[in-house]
Amino acid sequence: MLRYDQSSAECLIFTYKEGLLAPIAHDLKLRVGKFSLSVKDKAEISASFDSASLEVVCAMENGLDKPNSLSNRDCGQIQDNIIRDVLKSKRFPDIRFQSSTLSEDEGDYRIAGDITICGVTRPMQFITRRQGNRYVAEVELHQPDFRIKPFRALMGTLKVAANLRVQISVPTQD
Repeated sequence: MLRYDQSSAECLIFTYKEGLLAPIAHDLKLRVGKFSLSVKDKAEISASFDSASLEVVCAMENGLDKPNSLSNRDCGQIQDNIIRDVLKSKRFPDIRFQSSTLSEDEGDYRIAGDITICGVTRPMQFITRRQGNRYVAEVELHQPDFRIKPFRALMGTLKVAANLRVQISVPTQD
């Protein structure tokens, strides 16, 4: 069985701004600071992500990192809002994924299974592609599907888009 965690793999989340005041706001790159992922016989994947371990990596603009554009205070406030108000981490400490099917297709892997976020389980499927010495999976999640109300401020003139992108990267085992 192959095992990965935050020391050998990476889980990033990308959020996007929208609303009237979007031009003065930031898209964000977040990192899950604590997780475990196991692959059993290239046939089954199980993963658990600590919902309270999200951390702000940086703001982004046009898909590019904008390091140092957020103060430490801003990063702390964003993290607190996500952990407390968006993911309700005290009530729902884990985000879980369990595969139901996994098949190889010309070096890529097609994976289907169930993900549970904030106590809501939904089916999902995605493709994991080899990129250099890593396998990378990207998934788009629609927050309202998990009873998550996207963050809003200033009477809705500034808000986080309902869709976000999750990217998981693990090393190949060559």
